[in-house]
Amino acid sequence: MNFFSNYKLLAIISFLFFACQNEPVVCDLLIYNGTIYDGSGSDPYIGSVGITDDKIIYVGKNTRFKADTIIDATALSVSPGFINMLSWAYSSLMQDGRSLSDLKQGVTLEVFGEGTSPGPYVKDGERHSFKEAMEALENSGISTNIASFLGATTARMMEVGFENRPATDNEMQKMREMVKQSMVCTCRLRTNRRAC
Repeated sequence: MNFFSNYKLLAIISFLFFACQNEPVVCDLLIYNGTIYDGSGSDPYIGSVGITDDKIIYVGKNTRFKADTIIDATALSVSPGFINMLSWAYSSLMQDGRSLSDLKQGVTLEVFGEGTSPGPYVKDGERHSFKEAMEALENSGISTNIASFLGATTARMMEVGFENRPATDNEMQKMREMVKQSMVCTCRLRTNRRAC
């Protein structure tokens, strides 16, 4: 009988110990049981992502959760947003900032400026800076994050135009100044905080 009493006591202590160790992860939104690709190059695994106040608070193996909203991601992939490093979406985002085609493919960052960039530009005889072009897009209301390089072609078109000839010393100097001025916002990321 003493053996069974000790066994019961050990079972109760073990239960209490493990019950305390397995507190549920509390979150607003839970993406549960998806195949997680964490972006590190590691093998994917079945797990969950917990989100509270628009911040990811948990990424890992399935465990106990308490969530307001649960999305069952069984047989689906979960990954960080993709980066479109060669985006030409500036004009379409100015017309419709929802970026539905890219978002549905998982793209959360649009990078402009490979060749040409949104600015600087001349419109109706008035010159607009690179910064103004990026702020115009940001202020129009867009759903993706944005970044841009200053396109070498843009700088050349602003000073040389479309002529097939070497730039003059004066044109080269103007292009250097344009690049210098634009470097304040060369790779501006749209976030909740102002980048420049």
